[in-house]
Amino acid sequence: MKYFIPEWNDRVDPGYDFINDAHSSEHRLDPFRNDAYIWDIFGVDKVPIDGVLVSRITLEQDKKKYQFALNEGIHKALRLPQNFEIMGDCGAFGYVDEEKPRYDPLETLEYYSKLGFNYGVTVDHLVVPKHERYKDYRMKITFENAVKS
Repeated sequence: MKYFIPEWNDRVDPGYDFINDAHSSEHRLDPFRNDAYIWDIFGVDKVPIDGVLVSRITLEQDKKKYQFALNEGIHKALRLPQNFEIMGDCGAFGYVDEEKPRYDPLETLEYYSKLGFNYGVTVDHLVVPKHERYKDYRMKITFENAVKS
């Protein structure tokens, strides 16, 4: 079994001023480029994870990082070597209240390929207590999306 940590912009400002409780000027200028991930701090070989899980819906919320990932690839966007595993999913909790998933399975496969993910999870639609009465419909969508991809 492998452990993939979700990437939710969990970066730290290396120049954070703890005395004055203030971010550094580098962070204020560009947190995407200047803040550090856990692997930047401890080194890729020393982190207690096997990979990173990147949810599409979360990545799209950070316009700068999303555009960089589209242009340069997901490994470069996260400052990780190509041999460090990155898995993509769509972030189904982000659209759990929508009638159907916001992504198409075939377009999602193209997205995974273009960005250079090592693994990709099919487009699913969560069955949660809040939407219990639609569970059969949601499961049908999930199965159809899996077959389609």
